[in-house]
Amino acid sequence: MRMSLLFSRTRREVAGQLSPGQRLLVRAGYIRHLRDGAFAELPLGVRLREAVTRSLVATLPADTAQPVVLPKNEEAPLRGPLVALAELARQEIESYRQLPATLYELSSRRSPGTPSAGVDVYLLAASEASALKAYRERLEGLRGAVARMGLPGVRVAEADSGLPDTTQAHAIVVLAPFGDQSVAVCPGCGLAALHDVAPFRRPPPPSEPQRPLEKVATPGTNTIRRLAEFLNIPETRTAKVVFYMARWPDEEQEKLVMALVRGDMGVSEAKVRRALGGPTLRPAEPSEIEAAGAVPGYASPIGIRRDQALVVVDELVAQSPNLVAGANEAGYHYVNVNVGRDYEADIMADIALAPPQAPCVTCGTPLAVEQAATVGQAVRLRAGAPWLPPAAFVDTDGNRRPVWLGWCHANVTTLIACLAECHHDEHGLRWPVPVAPYHVHLIELGRAPEVAELAGRLYQDLLAAGLAVLYDDRDARAGVKFHDADLLGIPLHVAVGQRALQQGGVEVKMRATGEREIVPPDEIVDVVQGRLEQLSRAE
Repeated sequence: MRMSLLFSRTRREVAGQLSPGQRLLVRAGYIRHLRDGAFAELPLGVRLREAVTRSLVATLPADTAQPVVLPKNEEAPLRGPLVALAELARQEIESYRQLPATLYELSSRRSPGTPSAGVDVYLLAASEASALKAYRERLEGLRGAVARMGLPGVRVAEADSGLPDTTQAHAIVVLAPFGDQSVAVCPGCGLAALHDVAPFRRPPPPSEPQRPLEKVATPGTNTIRRLAEFLNIPETRTAKVVFYMARWPDEEQEKLVMALVRGDMGVSEAKVRRALGGPTLRPAEPSEIEAAGAVPGYASPIGIRRDQALVVVDELVAQSPNLVAGANEAGYHYVNVNVGRDYEADIMADIALAPPQAPCVTCGTPLAVEQAATVGQAVRLRAGAPWLPPAAFVDTDGNRRPVWLGWCHANVTTLIACLAECHHDEHGLRWPVPVAPYHVHLIELGRAPEVAELAGRLYQDLLAAGLAVLYDDRDARAGVKFHDADLLGIPLHVAVGQRALQQGGVEVKMRATGEREIVPPDEIVDVVQGRLEQLSRAE
């Protein structure tokens, strides 16, 4: 591509509240920040997106993975494709001989904010073992592709899909301070999980006999902190209640959920949703809480209308004797509350948010909570999930069995944002070779006939060798061209000018390291290919 024809131009500075990576993408002409606040992709940005997409698709089995296009559902971006996949499998899959199958889609959507691109991989299998194998392979393939892009701290983290009938859910994350997701990571064994679903080793509860239940006046203590201060006890001796309204896919009516954790901990909504089988949750209104006989700020399961509420109790609360909990009367609490004696749990599960420095559930090392950006997600469903169309096949014995489904997604738009944040310096962007929009930035310096003739010949030679070349043939000063080359971040710069010709060749510069060398024109193709391989190995 000749820069004189390129539909974009570089900018020295841009306005607006942008991150460093976004600012460079705008300045270099990859994207434009439009008047309505959205971003548009320019030709360089499209090539960048296509390069990232190719790197992801290259991880799929070339002989069996097949492309599809499924209908979109903007209101249910995860559920919608899985419903469409199940319906497609219902119509197309008849025999075990058609399984396992891998389909993929280069997805895109346009929202009021910005275009978003991704790669969706759909998995169909005849057994749980086959589904698990395919799921792990595709998840590791995507993780490896992201890591090869030179992004730091790429992890596969346990996650919550928010869907019912999920057997596994994971996120591919990049550990980086610019991320908006919290991830719990174990420095000891490497366990990683999104913070809201991270398991952790529980502290042993006190060993003591159950004492008699007693109702006490506790005026003005509608928070755990105030309650603990009033009674002069640690927060570990209290029970905290959080209320949600839950709706399951096959039910019209919502139901009140009462979630209990120890007072010094927080409730994980994701864990509550998982314990309940994947309903949609929202915070309960005071009137909805009161309708079940509970009093906000002074609530417990004791004395509520159990037919109107589900009680979900954290395992640690169930194991902790003689806690303080609400009496469902403003200004009063019960002391010495014990699960099993004073109330029963409908569901007992791990629903607590891992506190700071919580011990790893596997090795006991304190967990570190780090910031991360989520660049992919994956989910594996139970066969025959009732909210999906009934996809089935005939096995070797002639029996009909349900198809196992899985889905992996890589968000290309988020990946590009992460790449821009991680791969730049004070001069501009620095793209790794696998995702670079062009391999070579060919720079013609001056208008001397011998320079123009050689630059044009090298352009054709590099293209003939299968290399993607951005040719700066503009009528501009050398300083402007070198500045723009650093800003755009193409891995290799080849500068053709009279000064280098007087030294016997053209100048080759590696953008990532700044290393320069003079190369004879007849050797330029071999040298460029060798340097690109060198950069790829280093990355």
